[in-house]
Amino acid sequence: MVLFVICTLSGCVKVGPDFIRPKATVSPNWLETDDQRVKTEAADYRTWWKAFHDPILDRLIDRAYRENLSLRIAGVR
Repeated sequence: MVLFVICTLSGCVKVGPDFIRPKATVSPNWLETDDQRVKTEAADYRTWWKAFHDPILDRLIDRAYRENLSLRIAGVR
């Protein structure tokens, strides 16, 4: 058991203090920026479960929202 802990902790020291994070170039825009199907505005996902068209799920979500006071307070905030 002690040998396992020593071997595990020795792997953490391998990087060392002289580690330098490599620079990564990142494009400021997506490759598909000019595609008309890509939307850049914010989406409203507050009623994501409605996409399933399931009345039972609608009732469960409604009940959970009504009976969960902390969720209601978070929604108001």
